[in-house]
Amino acid sequence: MAEHLAELEAWLDERFSTGGVTEDGIYFAHQPVYGFRVGPSEANWYERYLITYSIMRCLAGIEFSSLLDAGGAEGYKAALARALFGCAVTSGDLSHQACLRARELYGIDSQRVDLHALPHDDESWDVVLASETLEHVFDHRRVIDELLRVARSAVVITVPHESPEHVAMTVKANEIHGHIHYFDTESFDAWRERGIEVVCEKILATSNWTALPGQLMECVPEVVASSGSRIVRTLGRHPGLARALFGKRLTGSLLERDPRLAARPGAPYRGVLAVLYKDPSARRTKPSRRVRMRDILDFRTPRIRPNLDGLPPRRFGP
Repeated sequence: MAEHLAELEAWLDERFSTGGVTEDGIYFAHQPVYGFRVGPSEANWYERYLITYSIMRCLAGIEFSSLLDAGGAEGYKAALARALFGCAVTSGDLSHQACLRARELYGIDSQRVDLHALPHDDESWDVVLASETLEHVFDHRRVIDELLRVARSAVVITVPHESPEHVAMTVKANEIHGHIHYFDTESFDAWRERGIEVVCEKILATSNWTALPGQLMECVPEVVASSGSRIVRTLGRHPGLARALFGKRLTGSLLERDPRLAARPGAPYRGVLAVLYKDPSARRTKPSRRVRMRDILDFRTPRIRPNLDGLPPRRFGP
């Protein structure tokens, strides 16, 4: 495990420092931190937006005032939770450089942590979030136990749902930041058997209703050209028109269909959201607020040029 963690930490530190800066020195974000269609950031925005939307809708149904984002990278989801719910937030990541970016982008308290042995006291946080993290860790069961230990009320988890064959190929290839565990909606039954209330739902429905806006949201030429949709290929030849049609309003309304589409019996899905309740009374009978996809699409922070020598970052833009 020590060797795995060392390799992963080195890879992440490179990604969130010199490997995550453009030629003109702007931080190349992991999440769409600069806002809808504002870069530079990694691609596949629509899936990232859908995962974040699912998390925020889930949090609206929990009574909490503090949140730890375990594996929080550059602090995007923790900062959004703070903005939407007014809660106290902390982020933690294996990468020290990721923690620095969280402080620079959002002013979030963030520290380097090993999720297998968190430095926090028991029940330090009302809610602990681990989004798109467990598929990378060495021992995901041990990590989940740690998340439960430091949570007072609930642990919220999102993980990808991929085929066992795909995961096996990743493991065989020894990819440093690959997905090395398989998850489905039954993956958390072991904690249910231990008396923890577990609620699982499918997310990321495999449907044209989400694929269409997803492919046209960014209008990446290679994605559009390879699409099986004639509409996508046609609009992709006119990116200005595609962007005008699939703006925040239409994109948001289409992506908000994902929870209903994924919940259909037998519907194919690409992700799982699980909530492990230590205190079932923390479940709200009514959401604390209505979370809209537009809330996610509107969330943004100014671009930064991080000073990797330890000096304050330089901010610019809206």
